[in-house]
Amino acid sequence: MQTDASRLPFPDASFDAVIANHSLEHFEHLETALQELGRVVRPSGSIFIAVPDASTFSDRLYRWLGRGAGHVNAFRSRVDLIALVERHTSLRFVGGRDLMTSLAILNRKNLAGRIPKKLMLLGGGREEQLVLWRVISRLSDRWLGTRLSLYGWALYFGALHEELDTTTWWNVCVRCGPGLLVGLAGAVRHRKKESLSDSCVRLPNLRRAQHIHARLIRNVHAEVGHHPVAHPLIQR
Repeated sequence: MQTDASRLPFPDASFDAVIANHSLEHFEHLETALQELGRVVRPSGSIFIAVPDASTFSDRLYRWLGRGAGHVNAFRSRVDLIALVERHTSLRFVGGRDLMTSLAILNRKNLAGRIPKKLMLLGGGREEQLVLWRVISRLSDRWLGTRLSLYGWALYFGALHEELDTTTWWNVCVRCGPGLLVGLAGAVRHRKKESLSDSCVRLPNLRRAQHIHARLIRNVHAEVGHHPVAHPLIQR
């Protein structure tokens, strides 16, 4: 269904859960849209929100490449965003995690047609370069206190039905973007004759991560199976 986020065509308290996955940055009437999210979710329900941090290197790069990329709201403070959502939805913040980037938006294999000139200035979007950048940026963040690998935030509001994992998922695939429950060492492991990005999505821990995803979504969002929802752990 395609509709206006500030005028949702659903009765009050229609859903046990609402997922706003990288959407709030595109809403022209943000406060009204948040009020609508709070209206259609049940008081005992939950809301998942994921947004980019507009102060990060990855988001600035994304908006430079996409000439703004349709972002009309710039979120630079996690605390301010949480307060805004709580004020307009009446649901309390219960936890969240930082989202990391792999700069998958630069991957030339994800692009159709000619490679943009701006991308050529950044090395042409080769996967090997993106994997190397991912490792360098993570190490820089850990050792030098930089924020090169940070992308944004995943935030949960309302009632959750199992313990929330707030661990930062450092390994993000350079091809598809999902974050995985593996360590930094696993991020650069690869099999012979496979690309570095293939190894990222074939690590042994992927099946466990997918199981945790499915169980969390099944339990928390039990009654939204008949409504289309976006995967809440996708990041750039």
